[in-house]
Amino acid sequence: MAQSYINDRTTDYESLKSRLMGGGQNRQRSDHFDVLNRHLRPGLVAPGQLVIIPDASSVSCSGEEAWLMRHAEQVRRSLELNTSAGAVVIGNYDLLQSFLAYGSIGIGSATSAWARHLDEVAQTLEEIEQVHQRLRSGHLSRENFIRQRQTLFSRLELQLQGAARFGTGLRG
Repeated sequence: MAQSYINDRTTDYESLKSRLMGGGQNRQRSDHFDVLNRHLRPGLVAPGQLVIIPDASSVSCSGEEAWLMRHAEQVRRSLELNTSAGAVVIGNYDLLQSFLAYGSIGIGSATSAWARHLDEVAQTLEEIEQVHQRLRSGHLSRENFIRQRQTLFSRLELQLQGAARFGTGLRG
Protein backbone atom coordinates (compact mmCIF):
# COMPACT_ATOMS: atom_id res chain seq x y z
CA MET A 1 0.00 0.00 0.00
CA ALA A 2 1.39 3.36 -1.03
CA GLN A 3 1.97 6.05 1.54
CA SER A 4 2.08 9.79 1.25
CA TYR A 5 4.36 12.28 2.92
CA ILE A 6 4.04 16.06 3.22
CA ASN A 7 7.44 17.61 2.66
CA ASP A 8 8.27 19.77 5.65
CA ARG A 9 11.15 21.88 4.30
CA THR A 10 12.74 22.93 1.04
CA THR A 11 14.98 20.09 -0.03
CA ASP A 12 16.47 18.72 -3.21
CA TYR A 13 14.59 15.91 -4.95
CA GLU A 14 17.38 13.31 -4.84
CA SER A 15 18.08 13.62 -1.11
CA LEU A 16 14.33 13.52 -0.37
CA LYS A 17 14.01 10.40 -2.51
CA SER A 18 16.98 8.76 -0.79
CA ARG A 19 15.65 9.62 2.66
CA LEU A 20 12.14 8.29 1.95
CA MET A 21 13.11 5.22 -0.08
CA GLY A 22 16.11 4.12 1.92
CA GLY A 23 19.61 3.59 0.63
CA GLY A 24 19.25 0.12 -0.89
CA GLN A 25 16.72 0.87 -3.59
CA ASN A 26 16.73 -1.02 -6.88
CA ARG A 27 16.34 0.58 -10.29
CA GLN A 28 12.68 -0.49 -10.79
CA ARG A 29 11.59 0.86 -7.43
CA SER A 30 13.51 4.08 -8.03
CA ASP A 31 11.80 4.51 -11.41
CA HIS A 32 8.43 3.78 -9.80
CA PHE A 33 9.07 6.55 -7.24
CA ASP A 34 9.90 8.94 -10.11
CA VAL A 35 6.68 8.06 -11.98
CA LEU A 36 4.52 8.53 -8.89
CA ASN A 37 6.16 11.87 -8.11
CA ARG A 38 6.34 13.37 -11.60
CA HIS A 39 4.37 16.35 -10.21
CA LEU A 40 7.49 17.41 -8.28
CA ARG A 41 9.68 19.82 -10.20
CA PRO A 42 13.30 18.79 -10.79
CA GLY A 43 15.63 20.43 -8.32
CA LEU A 44 14.15 21.69 -5.09
CA VAL A 45 10.94 20.34 -3.55
CA ALA A 46 8.96 23.01 -1.70
CA PRO A 47 7.41 22.67 1.76
CA GLY A 48 3.83 21.41 1.64
CA GLN A 49 4.36 19.23 -1.45
CA LEU A 50 2.71 15.81 -1.29
CA VAL A 51 5.28 13.07 -1.92
CA ILE A 52 4.11 9.54 -2.75
CA ILE A 53 6.09 6.63 -1.37
CA PRO A 54 5.41 3.47 -3.39
CA ASP A 55 4.57 0.11 -1.92
CA ALA A 56 7.75 -1.89 -1.35
CA SER A 57 6.31 -5.01 -2.98
CA SER A 58 5.01 -3.48 -6.21
CA VAL A 59 6.45 -1.63 -9.16
CA SER A 60 3.18 -0.99 -11.02
CA CYS A 61 0.72 1.81 -10.26
CA SER A 62 -2.31 0.86 -8.18
CA GLY A 63 -5.63 2.66 -8.07
CA GLU A 64 -4.67 4.11 -4.71
CA GLU A 65 -1.42 5.47 -6.13
CA ALA A 66 -3.29 7.02 -9.07
CA TRP A 67 -5.66 8.69 -6.61
CA LEU A 68 -2.69 10.05 -4.64
CA MET A 69 -1.07 11.27 -7.87
CA ARG A 70 -4.18 13.28 -8.80
CA HIS A 71 -4.27 14.92 -5.38
CA ALA A 72 -0.53 15.57 -5.37
CA GLU A 73 -0.93 17.39 -8.68
CA GLN A 74 -3.73 19.52 -7.19
CA VAL A 75 -1.50 20.35 -4.21
CA ARG A 76 1.32 21.35 -6.59
CA ARG A 77 -1.01 23.68 -8.54
CA SER A 78 -2.31 25.26 -5.33
CA LEU A 79 1.22 25.85 -4.07
CA GLU A 80 2.17 27.48 -7.36
CA LEU A 81 -0.64 29.99 -6.87
CA ASN A 82 0.33 30.68 -3.27
CA THR A 83 3.91 29.66 -2.53
CA SER A 84 3.75 30.56 1.16
CA ALA A 85 0.74 28.29 1.80
CA GLY A 86 2.92 25.19 2.15
CA ALA A 87 5.11 26.79 4.80
CA VAL A 88 2.00 27.99 6.68
CA VAL A 89 0.51 24.48 6.67
CA ILE A 90 3.77 22.93 7.85
CA GLY A 91 4.26 25.62 10.50
CA ASN A 92 0.77 25.07 11.86
CA TYR A 93 0.50 21.33 11.24
CA ASP A 94 0.01 20.40 14.92
CA LEU A 95 -2.70 23.02 15.33
CA LEU A 96 -4.47 21.94 12.14
CA GLN A 97 -4.27 18.30 13.18
CA SER A 98 -5.85 19.06 16.56
CA PHE A 99 -8.63 21.06 14.84
CA LEU A 100 -9.37 18.10 12.62
CA ALA A 101 -9.30 15.68 15.54
CA TYR A 102 -11.59 17.77 17.71
CA GLY A 103 -13.82 18.56 14.76
CA SER A 104 -14.28 14.88 13.99
CA ILE A 105 -15.06 14.18 17.66
CA GLY A 106 -17.70 16.92 17.56
CA ILE A 107 -19.19 15.56 14.37
CA GLY A 108 -19.29 12.08 15.88
CA SER A 109 -21.02 13.36 19.01
CA ALA A 110 -23.57 15.35 17.03
CA THR A 111 -24.25 12.37 14.78
CA SER A 112 -24.77 10.12 17.79
CA ALA A 113 -27.12 12.62 19.45
CA TRP A 114 -29.08 13.06 16.21
CA ALA A 115 -29.41 9.28 15.82
CA ARG A 116 -30.78 9.02 19.38
CA HIS A 117 -33.22 11.84 18.66
CA LEU A 118 -34.46 10.14 15.49
CA ASP A 119 -34.89 6.89 17.42
CA GLU A 120 -37.05 8.74 19.95
CA VAL A 121 -39.18 10.25 17.17
CA ALA A 122 -39.59 6.80 15.60
CA GLN A 123 -40.58 5.34 18.98
CA THR A 124 -43.24 8.04 19.45
CA LEU A 125 -44.64 7.38 15.97
CA GLU A 126 -44.78 3.65 16.74
CA GLU A 127 -46.64 4.36 19.99
CA ILE A 128 -49.17 6.48 18.06
CA GLU A 129 -49.67 3.57 15.66
CA GLN A 130 -50.09 1.11 18.55
CA VAL A 131 -52.74 3.29 20.21
CA HIS A 132 -54.59 3.48 16.89
CA GLN A 133 -54.43 -0.31 16.47
CA ARG A 134 -55.77 -0.80 20.01
CA LEU A 135 -58.73 1.49 19.17
CA ARG A 136 -59.47 -0.40 15.96
CA SER A 137 -59.34 -3.78 17.70
CA GLY A 138 -61.78 -2.58 20.38
CA HIS A 139 -59.29 -2.77 23.29
CA LEU A 140 -59.42 1.00 23.86
CA SER A 141 -62.35 3.37 24.26
CA ARG A 142 -62.61 6.44 22.04
CA GLU A 143 -62.09 8.83 25.00
CA ASN A 144 -58.91 7.01 26.14
CA PHE A 145 -57.67 6.92 22.54
CA ILE A 146 -58.12 10.69 22.14
CA ARG A 147 -56.42 11.40 25.49
CA GLN A 148 -53.43 9.11 24.73
CA ARG A 149 -53.14 10.39 21.16
CA GLN A 150 -53.10 14.01 22.38
CA THR A 151 -50.32 13.15 24.84
CA LEU A 152 -48.29 11.40 22.15
CA PHE A 153 -48.81 14.19 19.61
CA SER A 154 -47.71 16.75 22.22
CA ARG A 155 -44.52 14.73 22.79
CA LEU A 156 -43.98 14.50 19.01
CA GLU A 157 -44.49 18.25 18.64
CA LEU A 158 -41.77 18.87 21.26
CA GLN A 159 -39.43 16.42 19.49
CA LEU A 160 -39.95 18.22 16.19
CA GLN A 161 -39.29 21.79 17.28
CA GLY A 162 -36.84 23.97 15.40
CA ALA A 163 -34.33 22.39 13.04
CA ALA A 164 -35.40 18.87 14.06
CA ARG A 165 -38.55 19.27 11.96
CA PHE A 166 -36.50 19.76 8.79
CA GLY A 167 -34.02 16.99 9.57
CA THR A 168 -36.71 14.34 9.98
CA GLY A 169 -38.59 15.19 6.80
CA LEU A 170 -41.82 15.55 8.83
CA ARG A 171 -42.39 19.22 8.08
CA GLY A 172 -46.20 19.15 8.16
